[in-house]
Amino acid sequence: MDMVVDTTDVITTDYSENPTISGVVEGPDQDLWIEDLGGLDKESIKNFNAIDLVPYVFQYDDSSNLYTSMKVIARDNFSVRYGELGEYTGTINLYYDAYKTKLASSFNVIDGLADGNCTLYDTDGSVIVERVFNKGKWLYSGKEPYSADWTFDQSTSSLIINDLKNGSREGGLIEIMPSHQDNGYTWMNEIIEKESFNNTFIINGEAFTGTLKGFDHPTDYDIQQFELNFKDGFLHGDIKIFNWWGDLELHETFENGVFIEEIYKMDESMMDGVAKPIIYLYPEKETKILVNLNFEGHLTHTYPKYEHGWKVTASPDGTLIDENGKEFYALYWEGKETSLLTIPNGTVLKGSETINFLEEELPKMGLNARETNEFIIFWMPYLENNTYNLIHFASDAYTDIAALNITPQPETMIRVMMIFQPLENEIKIQKQNLSELYKVRKGFTVVEWGGRKIAPIFN
Repeated sequence: MDMVVDTTDVITTDYSENPTISGVVEGPDQDLWIEDLGGLDKESIKNFNAIDLVPYVFQYDDSSNLYTSMKVIARDNFSVRYGELGEYTGTINLYYDAYKTKLASSFNVIDGLADGNCTLYDTDGSVIVERVFNKGKWLYSGKEPYSADWTFDQSTSSLIINDLKNGSREGGLIEIMPSHQDNGYTWMNEIIEKESFNNTFIINGEAFTGTLKGFDHPTDYDIQQFELNFKDGFLHGDIKIFNWWGDLELHETFENGVFIEEIYKMDESMMDGVAKPIIYLYPEKETKILVNLNFEGHLTHTYPKYEHGWKVTASPDGTLIDENGKEFYALYWEGKETSLLTIPNGTVLKGSETINFLEEELPKMGLNARETNEFIIFWMPYLENNTYNLIHFASDAYTDIAALNITPQPETMIRVMMIFQPLENEIKIQKQNLSELYKVRKGFTVVEWGGRKIAPIFN
C-alpha cells in the first residue's frame, strides 16, 4: 500500500463545497480503490456537481507529502466506473495530497466514465497526458509519454504510428504504449509473436533500423513489455521480452534476422509455481464485477488477459461477459510465488486412493459437481500414478500471498488450493483437520481452485 497519512487528522469535509472522497492505490497492479466517502453515501454523492478525490493515508507525515501513485488513474483511462463512484456523473478533481494543494487532474465523468478533455499534470504542474474521451471511449490524445495512436498489421509486419512525436527518441529509439485504437494490448502482444517477423519489419512505410520498446502504461512505475532491435527491417542484436511484472522472460540475440543464441529463458513449467487457479463467479442476479488479484510473485499465464484487474458482467449461472462482449465460464491464472508454500500437515494416500479422496472431500469444501469434476480431471494425471501422495489444502498461507479483492463483495468465498508432494514411501505427518475448510454456499458466491506441487521436504 502506497498511502501513508491519517485523513481523520488531515481532511475536514465541508459539505457546502465539494465533498472530499479518499482513495488508496494498492496491490501489485497499483489499482485505485475508494476507501472513504467523506461521511456520505453513494446516493448523496450523486447530488454533487463535483467531488474532490484525494489519497487515503493512515500515518500522518507532513502536509507536503505527495503521492504520485495517484497517476494510476491515467493508466485506467480516467475512469472510476467500478466501485462506489461507478454511477457518479459530474466532475472529478484528483489531487496528489490530502490538503488538495497539488492538482493531478480534473475531468468530467458520465456514470463513472470519462467524457471530454482529460489532462494529467505532474507534481510540478507540467502536462504528462492529454486525452479526449466520449463516455469512456478514448478518442485521441494530444500528449502521451509514448506513442499511443498506432495500428499493427501482422500479415505485412507493418506498424503505422500516427503520433510519432510522442514516442520518437534520439538514436533510432521508438517507444510505444497501448494504443487508443483498440486499447493496444492485442497489437502489443502480436508484435512479439514469431509471425510478426515473417516479413521485413516496417514502421511508417520504411524498413526499420533501430530499437522498438513497448511499455504497459503511463505512470511513475512504467513496466516495459519488450525491447526489439532491428537492422533494415530484420531482428538484429538483442531482443528482450518481459512479463506483466516487468521481469525478464526471454533474452535472445539475432543477426540480420537469423537466430544466434538464447541467453536467458524464464522457466515457466506448470509445476514450478501456483498452477491453474480458476475462478468462478455466481452472483444472485446479473452483476458487473471487478476482480483484482494481489499476488506476491509474478503471473505467468492469465485468461482472459489480466490487465490491471478482470472486469466482467456475471450471471447467476456463472457465465461471464468481458468488456468486449466475449463470453467465458471462469477466470484463469498461473504464477510463481515469492514466498514458497509448504506442508505443515496433511493426508497421506496411495496414488490409487487419491481420486476417491478428492471426490469425497471437495464437495464438503463447497465445490459443486462441475467444479469437482474439473478439478479432478485436471489434477488426476499428476496424482493417480504416484506410489503415495501427501496432500494439504492451504488456507491463510495461500490467501495471504494471493489476495482477491472483489467488487461488489461476495457473501461466500471458497478458495481450494491443494499443495501436494508425490512420495515413494508412506510417511507419518500430523493429519490435517479438513472440517475446518468445509463451506456452505450462500448469496453471491466466488469459487476458486488450484494446486501446487512442491519439492520433497521429508526423508
